[in-house]
Amino acid sequence: MNDRWAPVAGNLTNEVGPDQTGGVTGGGTEMATAGSEPGSLGARGERGALGPVPLGAVLAIVGVVFVVLRARSALVVHQVWGDMPDSIGYRGTPGGPTTGLVSLTGDAIRPWTVPALYAAVGSDAARAAAQVGASIVAWLALALVVARQVTRPALAAGAFVTLLGVACTWGVIVWDLAILAESLALSLGVGLVAAWVCHLARPSWLTAAMVVGLSTLWLFTRLQHLPVIATAALAALVLALGPHRRAVGAATAVGLVALTAWGFAVLGPQDRAYAARDGHDVSLFGETFALNLRFVILPDAEATRWFRDRGMPDPVGLEAHPRADTIHVDAWETWPDFFSRYRADAGLRSWVESDGRRAFTEWTVANGPGLAMRFGSEVDEVLVPPASSLGYAFPEPILPGPVAALVAPEAGSGRVPFVVLLVLVIGAGLTARRRVRGSRPLLAVGAATLALSGAGLFLAWLGSPVEYARHAVPFSVLLPVGALLVLLAMWDGPGAPVPDDDADGDGGPAAPAASMGGPGGRPTSQRTPLHDGDRGDHRRGGQPTDQQSAAVEQGRPAIERQPRDDERRGPCPPGTGERRRSQAPDPIAVDHREARQGGPEEDGGDAGVGAQVEPVGRGAEQRADDHRRGGGDDTDERDHQQAPRP
Repeated sequence: MNDRWAPVAGNLTNEVGPDQTGGVTGGGTEMATAGSEPGSLGARGERGALGPVPLGAVLAIVGVVFVVLRARSALVVHQVWGDMPDSIGYRGTPGGPTTGLVSLTGDAIRPWTVPALYAAVGSDAARAAAQVGASIVAWLALALVVARQVTRPALAAGAFVTLLGVACTWGVIVWDLAILAESLALSLGVGLVAAWVCHLARPSWLTAAMVVGLSTLWLFTRLQHLPVIATAALAALVLALGPHRRAVGAATAVGLVALTAWGFAVLGPQDRAYAARDGHDVSLFGETFALNLRFVILPDAEATRWFRDRGMPDPVGLEAHPRADTIHVDAWETWPDFFSRYRADAGLRSWVESDGRRAFTEWTVANGPGLAMRFGSEVDEVLVPPASSLGYAFPEPILPGPVAALVAPEAGSGRVPFVVLLVLVIGAGLTARRRVRGSRPLLAVGAATLALSGAGLFLAWLGSPVEYARHAVPFSVLLPVGALLVLLAMWDGPGAPVPDDDADGDGGPAAPAASMGGPGGRPTSQRTPLHDGDRGDHRRGGQPTDQQSAAVEQGRPAIERQPRDDERRGPCPPGTGERRRSQAPDPIAVDHREARQGGPEEDGGDAGVGAQVEPVGRGAEQRADDHRRGGGDDTDERDHQQAPRP
């Protein structure tokens, strides 16, 4: 039988016996092999191996190698970098007290996730070890979850290796040995992507708890993640109010909405706590506005005039710092003098704290097209920063030079970044495939990750015009991950694309009668796994209708039995039903005679798929109905006598 039609034969039979299926019995919508659903790595049958090696063994070997390489990269340097100015806000001074750094209500200068972890362990070495362990677990979880959603063994192995390869790039491992929030922000973001894939693939209370819990930890590593969480809460709320309402979905939406409200509630207290940290009364927003004033507003005469017209005092004594060659030149050595003058200007500082947010928001909206163009010209430096801008820590490099240059090239190397390659391949996939045949959860989560990471990159670029390589984390890493998930969803799935020259609309040439199943052309009920986009509507090239998909999910046959003529005519006088049943030809007998003769005369010996497969299920149901209507065993005997043996 043509593999494309195997799901059709499996769905048409509701109850089949050993004489029709060669020993396979049971309902036609059951799975023949445990674990053969999409993404199963436990018992994939024929799909679960790469040649003679089981796929699970391949992934296990690659995972062990990944763990060894990541651990070795952190251990061989024997050093942790915790002397950055922001490190004090997460764990206090080295060896000093850590009290007052953790607050669930925002009464601390940093959100509580990273300070809570740092307070739980006693030294910078233990903190770095915890960050390395969290990174390894998160990337392994994402790689395994994605591989389980991919049905093609070679593609599943490739996705697993690619994701772990990204986890070994310098832009990921550099943060594990730094006493900053970037390592946990990246690890929790990766884990959150994996949790969403699991939740959309098979919702449960466990996956809902994972989504809400990881979202909570991820939000409170950086409050800049709040727009992403708010968007996810809105999406979960829409899904919960949709036609397929479930208690799990409603609980997830409620949890994310509550988390969003919590995030907005702590913004004000944290800003005030940050302003009171050194007695200068400069909030976190005031500090980032001062940086925008120096690197963006003052170098642009038109922007300076716009803010002056909105009431900003003349920034006397504050010098602009235009960037000529690259956005990564921050002139650190001049920062202390600039901030001293900014803090001393009480009028400017007061206006920023009272009216600066409104003015900056209005300026962003008014200059949206110009900012978008400038972001487009600088995003490549944000995504692919020079090595000099990632000097926060120095672990041992993992990937060889050529591989690292391909996956994550350095700025100015002239190579196409990894994310651009993925976008180009996705475009090719969209033109080559007319429908998504792979995992829908991968497509949904990948597209959301791609879009939200792009928005997060823009907000990070707009809000803080310094340390782009650091402030772009985790979005600079999650963006290519999202592109990879979309790519996998586009190119995964059983079968080939429907050819454009398919004139008859059945997804391919009709199979001849003699090739449809077992001996004598008898249709078989080979059960093949039912995957997304391959449930067996022969009229649409393997794609089911909505009614057929719903029927399969509910355990009913995909194509219902049509009523017989005597059923359409309604009740009959006594005895006429028996006479009609004895005179009517048995559908199985007709099907067998047509198979031996090469098919019915009217279609040239090619009965097509529906004419040969459908009577198997209908004959069994018809005999059952005859028995219930009074035909009894005599009718069944006559039916069997009329049916010729193959």
